[in-house]
Amino acid sequence: MEKWKNTPKENKEYIRATILEEAAEFLNKRAFEDFGMQQGSVSMELSKLILIARDCLEKQENR
Repeated sequence: MEKWKNTPKENKEYIRATILEEAAEFLNKRAFEDFGMQQGSVSMELSKLILIARDCLEKQENR
């Protein structure tokens, strides 16, 4: 995810959250598939999924 890599650390937010076990399993699986086992892969995947959800919601609202 180029946007993640090109965004300076000071423009990233640290958020602590508790999520459902099945959501965590999905997130970890997708992070591994998309980015491999590297530091930050779960954060990159979570950011990607949230931005996809935002885009979908915005499209729905503009109908």
